[in-house]
Amino acid sequence: MTQRVCVIGGATWDVFFTTTQADLIKDGRRDAKPVLAFPYGGKVDAADIMYGFGGGAANVAIGLANLGVRADIVTRIGQDCHGGAGPRSCGLCGQRGVGKLKYALKIV
Repeated sequence: MTQRVCVIGGATWDVFFTTTQADLIKDGRRDAKPVLAFPYGGKVDAADIMYGFGGGAANVAIGLANLGVRADIVTRIGQDCHGGAGPRSCGLCGQRGVGKLKYALKIV
């Protein structure tokens, strides 16, 4: 029998950018890895901007699908300016092997 998992939770748009205007700093702890730092309140020029589909539930569902588990996702699409991209994002999940549920339970 094929395993089927329903993942419930968040799906978000992630924004990634590259810049030459950041510094790597260490916080003084011996084992601490350097972190990327920007001036507080400063403006940073982005050399390149990339957008991607992510979020806890979406990432888990895609990961399970990559492992061969039949995965479905229940999430909510927002009403903000990025909400219109939600259906396209769900399509991206489908391209990565995540199914769409025909029925969803609304818990009040």
